[in-house]
Amino acid sequence: MQPNDIFNTMTKAFNLEALQQLTQRNLDAFKKANAIVVEGFSQVASRQGQQAQSWMQQCTEAAKSLSSAKGIEDLMQQQSTFMKGCLERSMANNQEIADIARRTQAAAADVLSSSTTTMASEWQQAATTAWQQWSQQAQQAQQAWQKATSAK
Repeated sequence: MQPNDIFNTMTKAFNLEALQQLTQRNLDAFKKANAIVVEGFSQVASRQGQQAQSWMQQCTEAAKSLSSAKGIEDLMQQQSTFMKGCLERSMANNQEIADIARRTQAAAADVLSSSTTTMASEWQQAATTAWQQWSQQAQQAQQAWQKATSAK
């Protein structure tokens, strides 16, 4: 058995077409995960835009309300109420954005994890098959060599 024969045997045993299909599925999984991330960013940006618009509207209403205060105590009470509401809304908005980001990350990670698990399993199976075939052929070559050398 020549070195070239060993290479040809390993190439046939490894099935390059299956490797190409496996690589394509891996790329498809990355595309799907990237699409999920892009959609998540889009949702975050859209929601932040809505929140900013709402924030501006609330600030305008608060300015009108504060300008009509009936004294310093009324002004301080309105300002305190406004700031408390701002803090609560800000915390809720941040939580909402974090939830969107968390769901996006989990969905993308699930796609990649599933793809990686499948790919690792298929690689292991292909490598095991290739090794078994190569080992069997190497054993046959060794037996042929022993037979040829003992006949002399």
